[in-house]
This record gives sequence, C-alpha cells and structure tokens, in this order.
Amino acid sequence: MAERLSAKALRARTIVIKLRYSNFRTITRRSTRADPTDAPEDILAQAEQLLAGALSEGDRFRLIGVHAANLVTEERVQLPLWAD
Repeated sequence: MAERLSAKALRARTIVIKLRYSNFRTITRRSTRADPTDAPEDILAQAEQLLAGALSEGDRFRLIGVHAANLVTEERVQLPLWAD
C-alpha cells in the first residue's frame, strides 16, 4: 500500500482496518492523523494500534484488511520562523 501511495504522490490521513469474524460479523475501525503519511512503518503502526483495540481473547477471523483513506496530494512544507 505504501509503495502505491508513493508512486502516485499521495499520502493518507486515515488508516482503516476491516475485520470479518468467523461468524461473518464485520467491523471497521479507523484512525485519522494530523499529518498525512505514505511511510510503511507509520501505516503499520497505526493498523496494529487499531487491531489491538478491537481484539478480544479467542477471536477468530476470516479476513483482516487495511486500507488508506482521506488521501491528499499536496506536500506540506514547513515554513521558516523568520523570513530572510
């Protein structure tokens, strides 16, 4: 996912996980960041955090999916504190 975002010059503000349990019950969880990212380690950390918040002992899954949403194309630039 991170490679596809980078290749298209996109960054994700929101990471979403989709969980389908063995009984076909499906839930989604999402988290929105202040700063958009295309870094694989940021996406993974956010997905793991969402998954940890949704897990219960004994859960069995048919599907675990991760996707990026709320995509932005513009590059955020840090402005200088003092103009030269």
